[in-house]
Amino acid sequence: MLPLPVFLVDSLRAHRVGQLEDRIGAGPMWQESGLVFTSSTGRPLDERNVTRVFERLLTAAELPRVRFHDLRHSCASLLLAQGIPPRVVMEILDHSQISITMDTYSHVIPALAQDAVDSGRRGARGLGFELRLARALPRSRTAAPGERCSP
Repeated sequence: MLPLPVFLVDSLRAHRVGQLEDRIGAGPMWQESGLVFTSSTGRPLDERNVTRVFERLLTAAELPRVRFHDLRHSCASLLLAQGIPPRVVMEILDHSQISITMDTYSHVIPALAQDAVDSGRRGARGLGFELRLARALPRSRTAAPGERCSP
């Protein structure tokens, strides 16, 4: 099962209500397909119509023109850029192997590596303070294995 954010679950439930209304309105013309997104008579959506509507939405939102399929790539790239583990991204995209995900989205990895290094550099600055503090504290003997240390 694909995990979905709450706002999307709510939207899909509202969509389902609209689809049930379409079904009632279509009467005997309704074709049960089991699909989430259908025409007003239950038939699969025509690819050209989906593309036209998508392009109109992009224009209305003043966004650059992209292919509908590019949304899948954008989603994967954004998930990886947010630090979501590649294995989780693989499962969301329903790739059969991690190598497919990594080969397809390897262009995102160098930016992640730089972020990790920068993050490590920030952490190292904080660590420097901790090391100086540790050096300033009196040394205590190390506990033997199984021995408890008292404060």
